[in-house]
Amino acid sequence: MLEGLQQIDNKAVETELDRWMGESIQVKGDLRNEIFNSCKLYLYLNDLIERNGYHGVSVDCISKDFPLNPII
Repeated sequence: MLEGLQQIDNKAVETELDRWMGESIQVKGDLRNEIFNSCKLYLYLNDLIERNGYHGVSVDCISKDFPLNPII
């Protein structure tokens, strides 16, 4: 999973992040890095779904030791 995340283009993440932030009603605090990481995970999972023809994926648990520590 970490290999796949590393292959996600950060420019694509920034573009999606800007869309998320633009559509949000309010973001309290300085959460841009956490939202960036969540967005990166979202793009990775979405790519995984599309490439493999899945209907969806489920995340059972993401450890606090996971390096990106995304907010889901």
